[in-house]
This record gives sequence, C-alpha cells and structure tokens, in this order.
Amino acid sequence: MPDRPLPLSGVRALEISTAWAGPMAGRILADLGAEVIKVEHLDAIDNWRGAVTGDDRNRYPDFQPGLRPYDRSAWFNTQNLGKRSLGLDLKAPSTRPAIEALVRQCDVVVSNFAAGALGRLGLAYENLVALRPDVILLEMVVTGEGGPMSDMRGVGPTMEALASMTGLTGYGDGIPQRTGPAYVDPIGALNGAMAVMLALYHRRRTGEGQRIELAQRESLMHWYGERFLAQAEDGRETAPTGNRTPRAAPHDAYRTLGEDQWVAIAAFEEAQWTALCAAMERPALAQDPRFQDLETRQKNHAALRLEIEAWTGTRDKRAVAELLQREGVPAAPVSSGRDVHDDPQLAATGFISILDHPAAGRHRYQGLPFRFDNRPPTPAPLLGQDTRHVLAEVARLSDREIAALLESGAALEPGEPT
Repeated sequence: MPDRPLPLSGVRALEISTAWAGPMAGRILADLGAEVIKVEHLDAIDNWRGAVTGDDRNRYPDFQPGLRPYDRSAWFNTQNLGKRSLGLDLKAPSTRPAIEALVRQCDVVVSNFAAGALGRLGLAYENLVALRPDVILLEMVVTGEGGPMSDMRGVGPTMEALASMTGLTGYGDGIPQRTGPAYVDPIGALNGAMAVMLALYHRRRTGEGQRIELAQRESLMHWYGERFLAQAEDGRETAPTGNRTPRAAPHDAYRTLGEDQWVAIAAFEEAQWTALCAAMERPALAQDPRFQDLETRQKNHAALRLEIEAWTGTRDKRAVAELLQREGVPAAPVSSGRDVHDDPQLAATGFISILDHPAAGRHRYQGLPFRFDNRPPTPAPLLGQDTRHVLAEVARLSDREIAALLESGAALEPGEPT
C-alpha cells in the first residue's frame, strides 16, 4: 500500500563510504525508507564518481564526462539512488560542530573506509556514543579487529583472494580466477544492511545502540563453508573445475546460433538427462554406454559436449532454454549486458526503472531484489545537492554558519569543479 510507511521510515543514517559495499548498504537502507545522508567532498570524493576532471569515458552517458563528470558517472548514479548528498570536508576543523550536530540527529552511521579511518576523523565509536548514546555504527572493514591482519586494506578482488574464493574459481589449469564483479561488495552490503536492521530492532526493545563490525572477508566465506569442512574432516582440497560439478552432467554452457551466444544446461537427475535427449530428438542417446549414468557422462564430458553442441549450435539460445524448461530440464540463455538491459521480465517486475537525472539525463536503472508497491526510486544526488538543507534542517546551523562553511570551501553545493 503506497500510504503505509516503509519499514525504516523515521530512521536517519549518515553514510561515510565509497565505491560499492558501503554505498549499496546505504542504498538498501534508503529503499527500506531511511533518510540516508551521504557525506563527501571534492577532496574526498566517492571514487565511483570517478576523477573530478573525468576518467574512463565508459562511465558517462554518450561517453561524455561533461563539465562535472562526478555528477554523470553511471557507476555512482546506479548505487546511490534515493540519498541526500552533503558536501562537507570531514577533515576541516571548521566543520566539526556541524558533524557533531549531525551525529546527534542520526540513528545510524555507515562506513566502509579502511580500519582506523573513522578514528582518525574523530568519529570512532566512542566519539559517536559521546554524542548520541544509542547510535548504531556499521563499520565495514576487510578482516576485523584482532590478529595480525587487523589493519589490512582491500578491495573486492583482493578480498576474494583472501577469503579463498579465487582458489575455487578457474578451469583446472592451476590459474586462480577472480569472479569478475567482485561478489564480496554486494554480499557485504546485504549483510551490513541486515545487521543494521537487527540492531535497530534490538534498540527498539532495549534502548541500546551498538557497534557492528562487518568483516567483509568473513561475509564472503560463509557462502562455501562446505569447502572448509571437507578440508578439516579429511584434508581434501576442492580443486577448480570450471563449469563442471560432481553432482550433475551435463552441467555447462554450450554454444548456440550466433557469435559468442551460449545456453546453460544442467541435468542433476537421470529423468532430466532423459528429457534432454528427448528434446534433442535423440532418445537413444540416453542409453549410449558413454552417457548412460552420471559416472560415464562425467568421464566422457568432452564427447558429451560435442553431442549437445551439435544440437544447440544451430538454434537460438532462448528457444533452446524455453524448450528445455518446458521439458523439466534446468536451462537458461547466457545473457549479455544488452540482453539484461532489454529483458521484458525485468521491466515487467519493476526491477528496471527509467529516471531523469539532472546531470546524466534520462536512463534505465536497475533496482534491488525487493520492491514496495508504488514506491518509485529517486535519482542519485548531485555532489552537494542537499548541503544547505541538511546543514539547516538536520544539523540546525544558522544561515551565517552555513555561509561561512560554503565561503571557506569546507562545505560545497552543486556547481563548477574547483
């Protein structure tokens, strides 16, 4: 119901973060109804805005950075929907009263800076609690406190390697492979947002705030705990096997009609293998001695690929997947970026929204896996878009105090780069 408050209506969060994990956690909180105030400044800009003067042109609409590239970056604009932007230099002594006033008015503080960074800004948990005793701090670090790697810095790919995920991905040639999109960031964001919700629930019951330390390495490791259990039980190390798995055959991506077009097919049960053969109009293949059971199909996987691709290679990937789905065989077209962009299912479910951004123009934006009825998202903010409003209405600074911060450059509003 559009007239019902969202789950986090009335909650205010101060986001001091950059790139993906922290901003996505803030975005989730915003989608759940929280007011999220993102703090950044030209001297400490969210690196997903890109360089102040522009950098990789692939980030920008029509490959044009424009006068203010940091307001046109697709990376930033897709992960900061629904937030307010406060342009404030956290390191400037003159901004300290404003920062302290903001903390007193915020329920949650979110940060994904390196371990110790908040302390150097005078915003460690003990500093925050002195300003607001029931504050909730979400600190998203690499490894967490304690041990020799407490101060370790990291980004998505290095955290994947540290968490052992990189050792699980590859094609059996001994070369570890990163996943590509750096899974650790969105996983950390989802875990972080859930932890904040639990802390808010706890505070509502007890009145107590708390510090949440989310070690992003650990948030990734629980996805494949069976690997660690197997190693501890009998010393067995799981080797990378590409798309193959010991539980199914076939289990791979197969070439289809067109250049670099593929369909993913899996058969976990004999009935699915039989149904695949029937769909290929080769029912006798199910009884071929090379493929008559899981063990023989695993052993003869190269020959199995040739048989399947002789059929898929002359057909459209979507048609193959739809046919196999009807026959009860797990299958899906391997979607390209263009396929996802134009996917009618995503448009029908509301996952894709069309938004007008004041600097980037009119574009499609991806949503989150949950949505509330008739609650369309709002575009990501321009750098400093809400500075005057936040300082006046939230921090409750006077017009003279705000003007002094703006004139000194310690605070900024939208405008030309300096």
